[in-house]
Amino acid sequence: MIAFFDMDETLLRVNSATLWVKYQWKNGQISKREFAKSVGYLLGYKLALVDVERLALQAAQKLKGLPESDLEAEIRAWYEAEIRHMVEPHMLEIVEKHRNQGHEIVLLTASTRYVAQALGQDLNIESLIATRFEVDSGRFTGRLDGGLCWGHAKVRESLKLAKERRVSLDDCWFYTDSYTDLPMLEAVGHPVVVNPDPRLQRWATRKRVPIIEHSKQN
Repeated sequence: MIAFFDMDETLLRVNSATLWVKYQWKNGQISKREFAKSVGYLLGYKLALVDVERLALQAAQKLKGLPESDLEAEIRAWYEAEIRHMVEPHMLEIVEKHRNQGHEIVLLTASTRYVAQALGQDLNIESLIATRFEVDSGRFTGRLDGGLCWGHAKVRESLKLAKERRVSLDDCWFYTDSYTDLPMLEAVGHPVVVNPDPRLQRWATRKRVPIIEHSKQN
C-alpha cells in the first residue's frame, strides 16, 4: 500500500512557491512587476487557468548555465528559515498513522525536488515524485527532466512507482488541497482532500470523499 501526499497547502500550511517568489522580491532578485506577474501566474496555476508546462519551461530556461549546487544551497537555507515550521501538525499524525500500518509514504508534488527533498528529509519520507530541472555536469541545461509533475503526469509517475512496488492504485491513498490534482484523486481507491479550494470541496462533497481541514493556529 502507498499513501501519496501533496506538499503545498497539504503537508504544509502554505504555498511554498508563493513564499519563494516573495523571498526573491525581498532580496532584489526580481522586480516588483515580476513579483506581481508571478503571483498572478501562481493563482492561475491553482485554478488551472494557465499553461503550466510553458511556465515551468520558462523557469527552467532562466536557470540555464547556473550551478545546481548554488540553487540547492539557497533553497535549503530559505526552507530552514521560512518553511520548516509551516508543516501542518494534523497531517504529520496522518503520515505516522500510515507509516505505522506499514504503508509506504510518497511525497507527490509539482514543486521542484529541492524544496520537496528538504521537507522529505525532515519528515523521514524517502520516496519523492517531483518536478526536476535537467542538469548536465553540475549546471542547469534550461530544460525539464521528464516534464512537469502536474495533472495527469502525477498519475503516470505514481502508476509507474505502484507497478514497481506491485501495488494497485486502487489500494492507495492520495491527499491534496487542489482541484488540479483531480486526475490523481480519481485514480486512487482512497482519495482525501485537505483544506480544499472551493471547486475541490464541491467535488468531494458530491463524491462523498473525506475532507480534512487544517487546524486553526494563531
